[in-house]
Amino acid sequence: NEAVKKAKEMRKDVAYIHFSYLYPLDKNKIKTLFSDSSKQYILVENNSEGQLGKLLQMEV
Repeated sequence: NEAVKKAKEMRKDVAYIHFSYLYPLDKNKIKTLFSDSSKQYILVENNSEGQLGKLLQMEV
């Protein structure tokens, strides 16, 4: 992904997560990924509704 490459060049504290499938959603893995409250998380979606963000909030 070109955007991820550019972000990593600009900052070293950038990470990228790609969900190949959403179900079954492993809640424990997701909680572990987003457990550090001192970090800032930015969710980029390719839709106008924010469906993945809503799903993550509901499930985790």
